[in-house]
Amino acid sequence: MRCASLVLILGTAGSLQHGAPPRRASPPARAARGHCKTPRRRAPLTRLHNAAQSSHPSWITAVDIEQDVYNTAVQAEKPPWKFTKSHAEATIGREAFCDVSQEKTSRVRCVAQSQHHVAWDRTPQRVLVLAKRHADDEELDVAYRIARHLHEACGVDVLLADPLYEQIGKRLPAVELWQGEHVSRSPDFVATLGGDGLLLYANTLFQATPPPPVVAFGAGSLGFLAPFDVDDEQTGGTVEETLDEAVSLGEGELEPWPVSLRMRLRCRVVDGASGKVVGGHEALNEVALDRGNSPFLSAVECFCNDEHLTTAQADGLIVATPTGSTAYSLSAGGPMVHPSVNAMVFTPICAHSLSFRPIVFPDSCTLRFDVDPDARADAWVTFDGRSRVCLKRGDSLIVTASPHPLPTVLRLGNTADWFGGLRTHFNFNVRRRQQKIAEQFLNG
Repeated sequence: MRCASLVLILGTAGSLQHGAPPRRASPPARAARGHCKTPRRRAPLTRLHNAAQSSHPSWITAVDIEQDVYNTAVQAEKPPWKFTKSHAEATIGREAFCDVSQEKTSRVRCVAQSQHHVAWDRTPQRVLVLAKRHADDEELDVAYRIARHLHEACGVDVLLADPLYEQIGKRLPAVELWQGEHVSRSPDFVATLGGDGLLLYANTLFQATPPPPVVAFGAGSLGFLAPFDVDDEQTGGTVEETLDEAVSLGEGELEPWPVSLRMRLRCRVVDGASGKVVGGHEALNEVALDRGNSPFLSAVECFCNDEHLTTAQADGLIVATPTGSTAYSLSAGGPMVHPSVNAMVFTPICAHSLSFRPIVFPDSCTLRFDVDPDARADAWVTFDGRSRVCLKRGDSLIVTASPHPLPTVLRLGNTADWFGGLRTHFNFNVRRRQQKIAEQFLNG
């Protein structure tokens, strides 16, 4: 049998540093093919596409949009993963309600699902392994361990993307080169070795199809979004044991893993002269509209559901997802948003008016930004800090919530992983008094 799509990411600060709880109990090992053998515990666009970025398939071209590539998943088979949802996190026993759709009810408040879980409908067949571009020898050895264990012990096909294929492919003759999301042999999940930047790169690989689940191992400079360590000293777990559990999610005694369905932004660039959509991108963190190298402030008309919000005169504007709310938007003065909240954060960058403050919009909104035809200069738009595009005067940028989120596997849960990352990586409101309280809570 073949392996299901999973994305595996390695970053530096993978696990919680303040007494993380132990891993789940090990299910019995199986030796059949498709199950791990070791004991387990758990077309370039001329105007929009920069030639220097051609190796990053981050653009949906005008041709793709005419073919409705956004709404047509180019997949030869049904995705093998399935998600379940709950209205409360695992340790909270309160019931949720949403009776507003019933005819006779006085309840009008709906509680959003706070936690999702992922399991396999069938055994995974293919795994895409990614590593950061400038991985050192030690990190390449870990990537080799991952690919070899998945193929030999778990019996799944392994796909490698460049430059990792060139670096370790000769040591693993059975692996294949990743050819892109439009091929029939799409990965069932992706394994990455790096940090948060690698997760953003993994997102660019799935612009026209629903992204597979991602398991992230910390091996980067921050690793806020990488909850797993290669070799966890606190629990004694190894990368092989984590992979064993990932391949067998929901089977036997092994419970489905908590997963964060990370909202993405569907961004479309509209040509002002023709009114046609000429390019697009599915952004994971944010889309930033700025003045580029112009000495003049950006002049942008901002709309929400075709209602005029304001004329923005600033160095720029940011529309961020909850995932991106702790990135560029936070540095610009925006709020931190819990990953379970489906919202878009609208944050100005060094606004001309001091009363121009951040706004949080629901994910049902359609945001539109028109570059003033009488502006002194063109504007520039950047997606996740990777692809950069010039918006001519009169052009527009339309931002909506994408129907295809990026699923990232969690170690503990949305709240525990998120606040653990804030404490560990950002030193969020760290005080001596609360340090002991946090450690006691995590130690149970």
